[in-house]
Amino acid sequence: MRVDASSVNAWVLYPANSAVASSYLDLVALALADIGYQVNKLPIADKDAFRMRGIEKDDLLVVDTCVTFVKMYIRGFRNLILWCQGIAPEESYMRNHSKARETALSWIERFSLRRARFVVLVSRAMKLHYEKKYTISFSGRNYIMPCFNANLRRDAFDDREKFRSLRFAYVGSLAPWQCFNEMLRLYKEIEKRFDNASLSVFTFEHERASALVESARIENYQVMSLPPDQLGDALKTMSFGFVLRDNVPVNRVATPTKFSSYLSCGVIPIFSDCLADFSDATQGFEYVCPIHGNDDVSSVVEFVTKERDSVGMEKEYRYLFDTYYSEVLHRKRLSDELAGGLALEEGSR
Repeated sequence: MRVDASSVNAWVLYPANSAVASSYLDLVALALADIGYQVNKLPIADKDAFRMRGIEKDDLLVVDTCVTFVKMYIRGFRNLILWCQGIAPEESYMRNHSKARETALSWIERFSLRRARFVVLVSRAMKLHYEKKYTISFSGRNYIMPCFNANLRRDAFDDREKFRSLRFAYVGSLAPWQCFNEMLRLYKEIEKRFDNASLSVFTFEHERASALVESARIENYQVMSLPPDQLGDALKTMSFGFVLRDNVPVNRVATPTKFSSYLSCGVIPIFSDCLADFSDATQGFEYVCPIHGNDDVSSVVEFVTKERDSVGMEKEYRYLFDTYYSEVLHRKRLSDELAGGLALEEGSR
């Protein structure tokens, strides 16, 4: 069955309270509109609206989890696009340590990936993970696009003082996978070596973060809770930003939005090299600091003592935002891939 875009509605089902997912799905919606689909947006939590909108079984649905995929499939929908932000079975096991739950989610994931008309993935490492785990082919029905949530700020490279100072930043929650305690231990070792180092923590978990920083005996620090529209102005005064992760499958396939937040504000990321996609995208870059292991203080110390040039740094980051983080480029490429992928014969998969 071939799809005629002009005669099919596309429904993008939005999750509740996820700015990252919403912005990503917005781009998928635009790409579908570009190839002629009549795109509708619908909150997945609003079940009444879902029933009342008159969605037909032949309509195209875009979903952001395998669980939602299966629910829609059971209800009779077969034209489904799946966006995979993370590998749910492994993430679940990290949180709950339940092999039964991991096994069930793996079945759901395999079912969804095999039956999806099209799959949007956040990294090449994720694609390889799925291909190896499930012996599955995504040929002609996939697109890879990293998670990102910011545009490059030209004024982020005007502060000459930050290129001479050692202002370290951390942005995010205190969830275990964000490696906040590991970051504090690494920064403490840096602070021992540089009297002019300082740490700024941007989190909404203000009290807990302050207590943890004090327990780590950090001397020069500040903890702040800022709304998103004020964070950029604070970040653009920072020199370096931490993105530390443990070397496990969940992190190896990830593309944290934190990278684009830092880079857009002229903040040099200090990151775990297990974050494979970003590591590959910045291979040969001068103004990024990959480290091997969360206690690799020697690499950080060597890096921060190097001279920094705002012109060269902006040139590198602008290239990244013109390619890897370009909404315009991804929209065009995604629409092209969708046009081809959705036109495939149903039985060809």
